[in-house]
Amino acid sequence: RLVEENYSYQKGVEVLEKVLLRLVQGNNRQAANT
Repeated sequence: RLVEENYSYQKGVEVLEKVLLRLVQGNNRQAANT
């Protein structure tokens, strides 16, 4: 049970990191456009 919760937590962190990377890249693109 503990292992499963820890695994899902790691998966959530990975997804958050991907979303943050996309946001940062999008902001960089907008800054480059202006």
